[in-house]
Amino acid sequence: MELPVYKLVIDESDELGVDFVALVDKPAVEKNWFAFKDQQFESYTDYPKQASENAKIALRYAEENGWGDCGEATGKIRANQLAKGLPISRDTIARMASFERHRQNSQKELGDGCGRLMWLAWGGDAGIEWAQRKLEQIDREEMVVTPRAGESKDDFVSRCISVEVEAGKESEQAAAICYSKWEDKMAAQFKFYANKDRRLISGVLMIADLPIYRKDEMGEYYVIFDKEQIEKIAQRFFKKGYTHNVNMMHDSERQVNGVYMVESFIIDKTRGIKTPEGYPTLTEGSWFGTFKVDNDEVWNDFIKTNVFKGFSVEGAFAHRKLQNVEQTTIEKIQDRIQSLSTLLV
Repeated sequence: MELPVYKLVIDESDELGVDFVALVDKPAVEKNWFAFKDQQFESYTDYPKQASENAKIALRYAEENGWGDCGEATGKIRANQLAKGLPISRDTIARMASFERHRQNSQKELGDGCGRLMWLAWGGDAGIEWAQRKLEQIDREEMVVTPRAGESKDDFVSRCISVEVEAGKESEQAAAICYSKWEDKMAAQFKFYANKDRRLISGVLMIADLPIYRKDEMGEYYVIFDKEQIEKIAQRFFKKGYTHNVNMMHDSERQVNGVYMVESFIIDKTRGIKTPEGYPTLTEGSWFGTFKVDNDEVWNDFIKTNVFKGFSVEGAFAHRKLQNVEQTTIEKIQDRIQSLSTLLV
């Protein structure tokens, strides 16, 4: 028998909402912390040697003659990166590829305006053309590798195998590749990062439309928060000044000092607020936060030792059973429950 699904809500007439954020060993949202300093970004160093040589030419010219009015700081940084053979990110490659728009000025002599100097600083013909090819390759691979929001393991692997077979792989080989890609992506998503310098712990507080299993005096059921309710909850959390309300394992007697929220945002692509790197399946409307840990005991005994792995919000909410709505809505939620089953720890 399918379990009932309840939507948790607050409204303007009540005082409900999130009262505390707990540090826990098993987050209710099933997503572990993510600290920014040690974030593992993909980087690349396979750009052509000629791209490095072109950057060196630009640097030598600038050393002898100065940059003058040519180039912003990013262009000068790029020249140094390429000249030294340093790793560059996908975003950097995209900027290199977009420099194609300046090609019309690239054939001028050095000293005749800024066109030739900056073209070389960004890798010249070899660098820009490599970046265009590389960007297509990265995005083509990511289209296959990155699970879509709410996509199940089986659906991802099926989609991935189709592409790999079309690219010439045997079926068994394609399956092995795709299962490996899924495991790699999921492992990266759940990895815990410690940041000893900045003492920041970051992660998901609430996930929009994520069915969370519950068993209590009401029986067995699922609860969900939609993006509208999450926005209301986050706003009320700040309005009440609860950014220091942190405890351990939902124990009211273990409220901790010296741990407080320093960053909060809700995923909203229409406002340009995208999912953080490392959270490929995070849904629109989810609440993400960062806490500073000044408390030495909490940091040394619980964070650095990986005892706690994430956040769990606590508070009071009204339950509204999802009924008398279109059947397709219920079916979508049940499908989400099924598709997320392979993602939960």
